[in-house]
Amino acid sequence: MYSFRTLTWLVSFLLLSGCVTLYQPVPEGYTGTIAQVADSYNNLTNSYADYFELNKVDGKAIKGSFAETRSRNYGRGMAFDPYMVSRPLPTKEQTLTLIAYRFYSTDFESMLSDNYMIRHTFTFTPKANEHYRVSGEVTSEQSSVWLEDSKGNKIAGSYFSIDAATREENNRLAREQRQQEIIAKNKEERRKKRGF
Repeated sequence: MYSFRTLTWLVSFLLLSGCVTLYQPVPEGYTGTIAQVADSYNNLTNSYADYFELNKVDGKAIKGSFAETRSRNYGRGMAFDPYMVSRPLPTKEQTLTLIAYRFYSTDFESMLSDNYMIRHTFTFTPKANEHYRVSGEVTSEQSSVWLEDSKGNKIAGSYFSIDAATREENNRLAREQRQQEIIAKNKEERRKKRGF
């Protein structure tokens, strides 16, 4: 039988292992001008919605709507209410990564269904006090994502669209690349343990 101390340590480890420090695009103490970028969704049904999200700033992961929606709807089964994140960005040139995908209310549905995900990275300098929105379209035939200003104008360089066949091929290649990276990392860890 496990001791109380062991169980406490194990529970603490499991709870803290999910904690990840996410990049804050506006550093603490920043006094310059900012803009806002909000995620969005459409095509809401009982079990899914199509999400359009700012995923990374300058290659670093930031707080997103996927995790917020999952967290706020935990324990509700298939019922869910989308939660869209809006975050400030400093008004300087930055590299933004947008994603479009189908959000499923349960992990089980996510494993069995196509999420139609696409990703697009571009360089952008936000205007002070402007409110931007990540928008797009997700269908079985095509996925699109873009950034638009408060008047609904698409930001130059932000629009990206891909057909289903190309999307599937890109996702397959990305999965293979991740698998190769994991294999290489595991080999390197085994090599270090052996002292080679």
